[in-house]
Amino acid sequence: MLYYRQLEVPNLQALTQNALNFVRSKSDIFRRKQGINLMRLPLDDFNAKCPEAQEFASSLGLRITDVLTFVLWHPSQCGIHRDSWRHKARINFPLLNGKNTYTYFYDNVETIETRNAAGSTVVVAKDQSVPHVAFVETTVPIVLRVQELHNVMLPYTNPVPRITLSLGFDRDPVFLLNDPVNTGTSTNTPGSV
Repeated sequence: MLYYRQLEVPNLQALTQNALNFVRSKSDIFRRKQGINLMRLPLDDFNAKCPEAQEFASSLGLRITDVLTFVLWHPSQCGIHRDSWRHKARINFPLLNGKNTYTYFYDNVETIETRNAAGSTVVVAKDQSVPHVAFVETTVPIVLRVQELHNVMLPYTNPVPRITLSLGFDRDPVFLLNDPVNTGTSTNTPGSV
């Protein structure tokens, strides 16, 4: 199974700078409780401030429907979990302090349901010290399987906050992982076992 694929994105510098400026304009992101990592952002405002993101999505035959930001302040903030998302995949863009941070994927792990800091039901690994099956550094845009067990490792020595933009679409971008021949603008750096 292909867990992730790194993507080449036209106008990446402008996209990430405009997205980071947009995220920074939402000051509540920096005053949130430490246990709440994921925040939904207003789609219309984002599209107006960061048109490069929709241009990229259109090049893949997609339309952005969800804009989220994932903020980590501390290494213990993100345990092994499965996102409760309607699609199998999303596309993530590193916005700030992604170097030396990694998304790890896990397989054949016993899970339990629990509630997160926001009160939502989430699926987490019962044992948080299991071996990973794949991983990727968060320095370039990636399409990743968010419904597979994963976590983000943030070293204690890394600058914080670590901010990632996570985009959802009108149709599942998992096709970028399912069809290695027809991957749009993806590079040849797949992550599989």
